[in-house]
Amino acid sequence: MMIEERILMIISEVVLRKKRNIDSLLSAHHLSERQLMYCIDRINDEYLYKTEYEIEIKGNQLFLSEACEQFIVEEFLGREITVLFSKQNRIRLLFVYLCSEKEYISLDSIAYYFKYSRSSVMNDIKELKDYISKFGIKITYSREEGYKLLGDEREIRFLCLKFLLEFIHKDDYRFCFDLLNHEFVDKISYVSQVINNFSKASGYLMPTNRRVEIELGLSILFNRFEKYQINCDGCNEIKIDRNSLVAELTLELYQLFDGPLESNLEYLYCWLQSMFFENTDQNLSIINYVNEFLSKFELLSGIKFVCRERAFKSLYQHLAQMYYRVMYKFPIINPLSIRVEDGYPEMFSLIKRTVEFMDAEILDINNEEIAFLTIQILAILSSNENIRDTHHKVGLMCVNGVGISLLLKNQLEDLFPRIEFINIDSLQMISNLQLEAVISTNVNQKLLQLKIPYFIVSPILSREEKQRLKVNFSNLFNDEDKKTLSVAQVVEKIKSEVSREQLERIEFLLLEDSSEKNERKEENQPVLSDIIFPELVQLKIKASNWEEAIRIVGGKFVEYGFATEAYVDDMVNITLETGPYIVITKHVAMPHARPEAGAKKLAISIGVLDNSVEFGNKENDPVKYVFGLCALDNHTHLTAMSELAELLDDSEFYRFLDNASNPCEVVSYIKKYEERKDEYV
Repeated sequence: MMIEERILMIISEVVLRKKRNIDSLLSAHHLSERQLMYCIDRINDEYLYKTEYEIEIKGNQLFLSEACEQFIVEEFLGREITVLFSKQNRIRLLFVYLCSEKEYISLDSIAYYFKYSRSSVMNDIKELKDYISKFGIKITYSREEGYKLLGDEREIRFLCLKFLLEFIHKDDYRFCFDLLNHEFVDKISYVSQVINNFSKASGYLMPTNRRVEIELGLSILFNRFEKYQINCDGCNEIKIDRNSLVAELTLELYQLFDGPLESNLEYLYCWLQSMFFENTDQNLSIINYVNEFLSKFELLSGIKFVCRERAFKSLYQHLAQMYYRVMYKFPIINPLSIRVEDGYPEMFSLIKRTVEFMDAEILDINNEEIAFLTIQILAILSSNENIRDTHHKVGLMCVNGVGISLLLKNQLEDLFPRIEFINIDSLQMISNLQLEAVISTNVNQKLLQLKIPYFIVSPILSREEKQRLKVNFSNLFNDEDKKTLSVAQVVEKIKSEVSREQLERIEFLLLEDSSEKNERKEENQPVLSDIIFPELVQLKIKASNWEEAIRIVGGKFVEYGFATEAYVDDMVNITLETGPYIVITKHVAMPHARPEAGAKKLAISIGVLDNSVEFGNKENDPVKYVFGLCALDNHTHLTAMSELAELLDDSEFYRFLDNASNPCEVVSYIKKYEERKDEYV
């Protein structure tokens, strides 16, 4: 069966992920309404025409019966499929194929491999040439021998791995890899066997996406490892820790090659480091970076990590990967970047500002890395170690990495306190664990053959997905709680009186629970002007040292009933513990204390010193501006702190503080800033 790639994507979204809101589909996949209707018509007219089923359009929703869903899963997705790839993906696959060869490839060989005409291949090569020229890569041609890539070996490998990552993060990636597997089946088998042996011996379970990346990436680059040197800046300075798990896997994989060039050992080691979570190497640069990040994030966000040691360990593992990706130019694809930035805007902004305020200029971090870092911090902060009274077992398969898996698990545990969610890395674990259902973040052929219910979700749950899971689990487990039971009873009573579509909509609306209400509540968190008051703003303060400056600024909290004296004492003590990190950026200090030390009401105080004082930070001293935070918890103030972080990056704000004549002007300036920001948004 032949099928267009876009139609396959729509089937995956509508049938497997059950995303049936038309506006959401158009927005998520950048489709026009005409393009979506074309796909639905093709599915109905070409693939369902011999059946009684069809996908219906009613208003802004798509509807299909359970029988139709089952038919598509069993009869359609279960068959051998040849995908007609989009032009963009044809070009990417063409580049990957050219990467795999150490010699020339003839036009006929390419046309035979992809099952396209010679003219189509030539047109694709022309477009590919234009694209890769931006990376300094060329395609040379010889009439006798064919086509071959020329350019910086590091850039060639970067682009090859980048394209592979883009395929891996698609639901239909298996169809791209079916094409590649046919060519590289022997090499993939060798690499897979090494990883299997390594996993059994070490006990390390590699995330699915990482494993696929290594198996395919190494198989495709196999010939290049044996033929081409690579100029990996800094790689030759790497000291391989022979006792680490990463080094062990590196050396085992390295033995697969027949006479590999020496520079590729370091390259392979650094590449594995960029994706390996169990990192035991102690890199001093990374250690310093993590410590500075944690301290500055706590100061800028007003959040205090309950267990600093655990936060350090978790963050070190993530930043070690990031360090190797950025320093040695390995690609990063984060399909959740937009979801993270939109879903957690305050946290994303605070982390981005923290990175910008770092003294250690080790990493030039892009938004995709910031999004991964946001996920990691959210996972640390939301870690739930309380003993839970659970009644059901549901498997959780998340191929996106440890941090995302932990965050998703925490989201699910908050939604369903009576369900135990167990991380599984293979479907073979289901019978051993006696699971009642499985939640997965990607479409897997074996998943479709399960005899127990399965649900496919995004790694970061949308409101719609939360509601849909509530509906699914209320039907599956009718003993969840009183609220769910009452919904189930209502549905049972009316199901004979309404259509299936109406019944689904009623369930969907009834199960809008407290999690959605909490989301709406969080959207109304106080902004900066809500927690800065004229009586807490002091201009032209005279202080002889850093402690006096903190006590003057913090003293206003006590004077106006926002905190106790003990809170101000704790502000000083934390400054002594934190040291120079309290100076968050040039000339700016941000002291705060633990909420339990004596905070009564949420507020921020501002102090502008008449004469700057030293806080002990060589990079950012002397300090002229002191911003005190009185926080009640780890989350209510995040919107305000995110806004303050933006102001701290605006030189005009400091000029205004220097020239302000009274506190009311400062509060008015902040309100006008917020109004301008709202107009821009």
